[in-house]
Amino acid sequence: MNTQKVVQLYDNKLYDDIMIFLNEMGVESDHTRKAYETDIRQFFKIIKGKELEHLTLEDVQLRKNDVEKFKQILLDNGLARSTINRKISAIRSLLENLKANEWDVKTAFFKNIKWLKTQDNKYGVLDVHEVWEMARLAREKEREYKEVKYYFILFALDTCLRKQAILKLKWSDFEEVEDGVIVHAIDKGNKEFRQKISKEFYNELLSIKKDGEDRVFPISVDSVDNMVCRLKKLMNIPEERNIAFHSIRKAGVTFQYRITGDLTQAMKAAGHSNPIVTMRYLDLRDYGVTGAVSFGNKIDEELYKKVTHEELIKAIENCPKDLQLILNIKLKEIINDENRQ
Repeated sequence: MNTQKVVQLYDNKLYDDIMIFLNEMGVESDHTRKAYETDIRQFFKIIKGKELEHLTLEDVQLRKNDVEKFKQILLDNGLARSTINRKISAIRSLLENLKANEWDVKTAFFKNIKWLKTQDNKYGVLDVHEVWEMARLAREKEREYKEVKYYFILFALDTCLRKQAILKLKWSDFEEVEDGVIVHAIDKGNKEFRQKISKEFYNELLSIKKDGEDRVFPISVDSVDNMVCRLKKLMNIPEERNIAFHSIRKAGVTFQYRITGDLTQAMKAAGHSNPIVTMRYLDLRDYGVTGAVSFGNKIDEELYKKVTHEELIKAIENCPKDLQLILNIKLKEIINDENRQ
């Protein structure tokens, strides 16, 4: 009987160690784990043409130019510089972890890689689901004012108001109207700002209202800034992303732009009079078509109409959380319109 030796083309131990690293990144935040995995998978798919499950030791023995090539591909496809820095940081963290576990990989070249300057976008931008995760961790991990901090973060995302303006808010600044609650605020430059929130969210906010306290969020600027520093560490957000509380405001403005596709709506949410300023706020990323563009594949713009229901659901499940949120909002609008008919 003839037998044939099967040559394994990839290393199960390497894949196992990569998974252990990713799980370690997700101890405090499942989102962080998913973000790391997405970035790392994208890198090896573009640079090595392989999935993580099929990597060999040779594939992870990278050179500086491998990372520089990845950086240039992403730049050519219009990805935000802060996002590119985040992706490179994820690759560096993986290699440093592999090296610490005695894999024969090089990491010293990372100190010679120049981080992309993000002068036009001083603070990095958070995704909507990252902000929700930050709020959840504040509620669970902060020692003081857990609920106040939870709603402070979500209120900033919902209204796009600046930190100082939110901290000055009083309960008398809320005005209930037929289709929501108007927030009357004084923002930067003593500019009057009117934003509407839902009655449901307002009723939730009332849960933190205390007798004898006029301020909605009775915490200090330092308390907010220190909280963000702690939450960034819990979420393993790299310093290169330059995330601050202002990043939550940018997340809210970016979400308004994504859901409407209208720059004027984003300007309104931000309280800007200059569209150039608003454009600097926006995180205009590509959501995963980089690989397709890089490999020269043609995308059928009506493909979603031709696939099966199961394939469509699977694609949606693999989309970023904020895109899923936008889809759910649109579905809710359609359902509500149908119910009115």
